[in-house]
Amino acid sequence: MVQLPIKKYPGETMKTFNNIFILLFLFTFSIEAIAQNSLSQKLNKINTYHNSIYGFNIQYPGELKERTTDEIVIQLSQVDASQSQQSQVNISVDKKSFVDLPGTYGGRYYFSDNPNSNLMSDRYAVEQDTLNGLIFAKEYWVVYGGMGGWETIINCYTQHQGQYYIISLVHKFISGTPGEIIDDKKIMQQELINEALQTMRDTNNYYVNAFTNILSSFTISK
Repeated sequence: MVQLPIKKYPGETMKTFNNIFILLFLFTFSIEAIAQNSLSQKLNKINTYHNSIYGFNIQYPGELKERTTDEIVIQLSQVDASQSQQSQVNISVDKKSFVDLPGTYGGRYYFSDNPNSNLMSDRYAVEQDTLNGLIFAKEYWVVYGGMGGWETIINCYTQHQGQYYIISLVHKFISGTPGEIIDDKKIMQQELINEALQTMRDTNNYYVNAFTNILSSFTISK
């Protein structure tokens, strides 16, 4: 038996391509919707932590790790896939107040050890918040380490029964190299600093908002 060739009409071929395109679009949309829903659930999930040694409590998103008996780290979820640096909230208990600047200073800078250090010029604002009966100092640190490297930290601390409780947000709020030419314009260091400070006060920023909520949930039961 001789099999006759099946004649395909241009209209039918175009219809087939359209159907395939629609199926691929729906599949891609479904994958993105699932991913977005999963990210949303991860960002909105709130956990509770109690420290039995010092008696403080917090509510937090993300993943919590106990580094030592005196320090915990909350790793916040990344909302931007291009973000290269992990954002985190550090909570420490110490006899003295400090800011942790591992990238530029090399570790903890204790204010009482060297109050006249030039490093203090990188603390651009000091505010005060009263939360759950505790008075917190809130500092905005913008430290340039050279070669386009910045440390930007919102550092808060309160004193209770002889101990300092230091809660800080470590997040890359700014990038750029002072003196660099972009679009025929030279970028000045103060411009970058001002941009960082503005973002650090932006309550619509996910990381600022997450940090504010963690700080607002902080209580001491002892």
